[in-house]
Amino acid sequence: MSYTSQTFTNGQKLSADPLNKMNAALVDHENNKAGKSEIPTKTSQLTNDSNFITNAVNDLVNYYKKSETYTQEEINQKLSAIPKFSIQVVDSLPTADISTTTVYLVKSGEESQNLYTEYIYVNGSWEYLGKQTVDLTGYALKADIPVVYDWAKQPAKPTYTADEVGAVGKETFNTATLGIHTDGLLYIFINGEPTGNGIELPKIYGYVDSENNVVIMGNLADGTYRFKYEMEDGSTVDIGDLVLDSNVQYSVTNNLTNCTIDNVTPIVNKGQSYSATVSADSGYTLSSVVVTMGGMDISSTAVSGGAISIASVTGDIVITAVADIEEGLVALFTNLAEPNTTNTTDWSIWCNDARFGNSDGGYRQNDGTIVSNYIPYDTSTGTHILRVKGMTDVKVAMYKSDKSFATYSSSANTNGTFTKVDGDYTEWNSPYGTVAYVRVEGVLSGTVNDVIITVDEEIKYGTPEDPTNFCIPLGDGWISGGRCSSAGADREDSEQYAVTNYIAVQNGDIVYVKNLDIATTIGSGLYKSDENKTAIGGFTMPSSGALSGYVKDVDLSGEWEQFTIDNANAGYVRICGIPSNVINSSGSKFEDKYDINNLGIIVNIKRNGVWL
Repeated sequence: MSYTSQTFTNGQKLSADPLNKMNAALVDHENNKAGKSEIPTKTSQLTNDSNFITNAVNDLVNYYKKSETYTQEEINQKLSAIPKFSIQVVDSLPTADISTTTVYLVKSGEESQNLYTEYIYVNGSWEYLGKQTVDLTGYALKADIPVVYDWAKQPAKPTYTADEVGAVGKETFNTATLGIHTDGLLYIFINGEPTGNGIELPKIYGYVDSENNVVIMGNLADGTYRFKYEMEDGSTVDIGDLVLDSNVQYSVTNNLTNCTIDNVTPIVNKGQSYSATVSADSGYTLSSVVVTMGGMDISSTAVSGGAISIASVTGDIVITAVADIEEGLVALFTNLAEPNTTNTTDWSIWCNDARFGNSDGGYRQNDGTIVSNYIPYDTSTGTHILRVKGMTDVKVAMYKSDKSFATYSSSANTNGTFTKVDGDYTEWNSPYGTVAYVRVEGVLSGTVNDVIITVDEEIKYGTPEDPTNFCIPLGDGWISGGRCSSAGADREDSEQYAVTNYIAVQNGDIVYVKNLDIATTIGSGLYKSDENKTAIGGFTMPSSGALSGYVKDVDLSGEWEQFTIDNANAGYVRICGIPSNVINSSGSKFEDKYDINNLGIIVNIKRNGVWL
C-alpha cells in the first residue's frame, strides 16, 4: 500500500478525502495483519535460506575448537621437522660428520659405467643397500662398431680382407661382371655366368684407386682381371682392373726433428715386415718416437727406444720422431736464422709459404716452403761454407751489398756447390765474386724455430769447456795444394799440402792441431788483426823450440801438435801442412789425394787457460 504525504499549515482544516483514505488504510491493515496464532514461535517453522548452523551438527561435535587446531606458523614448524634424505657420491665412506639422512654412493672402480655401491648410516653402523650393476656381456663398444657411411662417396674408403668380413674372396676368377639385377641390387657375376641372383656385391669389399682400378681385398688368383658394369640393356661398361690383394702397397712417411732414420724406403708391401732405427743427431737425445699404422698409434708394441719393428704391415706408416738438445750442452755456433711464425708479403724478411721466383730474384707465394732472412756471406773475403739444418730441398739466392739480386744456386746449376746433403742438413759454398748476402729456400722438416743457418761454423753442441774447431776447409784463406810465401802471400805450387783458413789468434794463444802434419820445410803465415789481414810474414815451423817473432814452445811429436803465438801484433795465423786422411796416395793433385769434405783437420785454441 502506498501513502501520499501532505503538509498542513496552522489553522488549515483537514478535508474529507484524506481522512477517508487514512481510514481505508487502517481498515485494510486490520484485515491483512497476521493473527497471533500465525506468528512462528519456532526456528523450525522458518525457512533456512541462509544456511545457518542447525541442530543437525549435534551441538558442534563435528567441529574443532580453535584451541584444538594449529596455526599456520605451527604447521610450518611441523613440516620443517620432517627428515629430508639426500644422495652424495664419495670415494669412500666418511668417518666423521656422518649424516643419517644421506644415501652415500661409493664409487665401485668402474667409473666409466657410473656404477656405485649404496650405504646408509642407521643405529650407529653402516647398512648396505645394494649395488648398481649392468651386464653388457655380448654387447659391442661404440668404438668397436664402424660408422656406416655412404662409402662410395668418401674420398678415403675403408678396406677389408675377404676373410675379415666372411666375403667371397678366394674364388678363382676368369671373368667378373658387375650388374644391377631385377631386384635393384648390385651383384658380381663370376666366370661370366649371371645366373640366378649372382653374388651380392656387399659381400665383396674393396676400393677404387687413383687410376680407377677396383681393388678387391682377399686371397684371389694370380693375374689381372677386368670388372664390367652390366647395363639394363645387357651391355657392359669396363670400370677397371681387378687388383689382387698381394699387390697392395702402403706408404712410409718420416717426420724427423734433429734425428735420422736408417730405413728411408717410402713404400712397403701389405703383410711385409718393416724395421728401422731412429738416431738422434750429435748433441741431441731422442725425446719421442711415435708410429702410426693405418691411422692407429702402435708405438706401444712397435717402438723400443729408437728401434721400430712391425711384423706385418696393414696400413700406411707414419713415423714422427723428435730429439732435444742433450741436457747440459749448449750451441757452439751462432744461428743466423731469424724466423717469424706468421705469413707475410714483406719480402725483405723471413717469409713463410714462399719461394724464389723462377731464378730471377723475385718471390712467389708457395705453400710448404720458406725463404729465410738475409744471411751475411761476403765472398770478397774468400769462400765460405753455408750450413743449413731443419730444411730439405735447399736452394740459395745470392745478393749484392745493396741486396739487389746477383744469382741463384740449386742442385741443378753451377753457381754454387752443394758439398753435403744429408737428410735435413746441407752444406753449400759458392765462388761467385760479388756476393754480400744469401737467402735460403727450403721445405721445413720441423718448425721454423728448428731451422739453423750458420756461415763458417759447424752446427754442434757441447759443454762450455769444449773447444771449437777453427779449421774450415775452403774457408777464407784456405789453399788446396799450396803454401804461404815468405811474405805470407798465397802460393799454389805444392800439390800435397794445404793451408788452413785465417784463424783468429792473439799473442800467447796456444794452438793445437790434429790430422795435419805441420810442414817444417815450407811456409805457414802470421797476419795482423786489421781489416786487410796485413801479413807479418811467412815462416817455416820448427819441429820444436821457437822461431823468434812468430812462434814458441813448438812440439810436433804427438797426435796433437802444438805451438804458442809469439808476436804482439798477431791477429791471424794460417798453418801449412799435409792432411793425414789420404784417400789416394798415388794421386798427383790435391783433389785426387784428398776428400775435401772429410779431411778431419782440427785446430783448437787455448787462451789464458781457457778453451775457445
